[in-house]
Order: sequence, then structure tokens, then C-alpha cells
Amino acid sequence: MFLIMRFTLTSEFLVLDAKKLSLLHYEDAILGPRRLPLFDNPTAGKVQIEDTDVFSVDLDSKKVLLKRDSVVKDIGSQIIYIIKN
Repeated sequence: MFLIMRFTLTSEFLVLDAKKLSLLHYEDAILGPRRLPLFDNPTAGKVQIEDTDVFSVDLDSKKVLLKRDSVVKDIGSQIIYIIKN
């Protein structure tokens, strides 16, 4: 939740409600960013990042790790955000 609050304060546009902001990561950290998103389903191939998930950043290898329910997963270096109406 801290990441979302910080994002809403420092973004180029103003998001008044942090609940409207949704963070996602690619299911496949390697090929996911290389595929074009589907127009009718932009969240296909992506997994929502929950409020309880914990980020860990490895600067040497330029990877972002996500810990969910004691399982650590490499989510690559890109995170997607969607602002809901």
C-alpha cells in the first residue's frame, strides 16, 4: 500500500483515490514485456499485486522479487499500473 500511496503523490497526474490504482506484473517475466497487450483484454498475461505482497529489489541483477504467502517469485524489472474509473 505504501508503494501505491507514494505513486499517487509523485505521479505526473493526480489520482485522488489510491483504491483506483491497480498494480500488476507479468506472468512470464522474460517474454511478458515483449508481447503486445490485447486491446479487449489488457490484463491478459498479468497478475495483480495484492496489498499484502512484499517487494524486494536486487540492484545488482536488476530484478524485482515479490513475496506472496512465503513464496518468492522473480517478477522481472517491469510493473504495470492501471487506473480504474
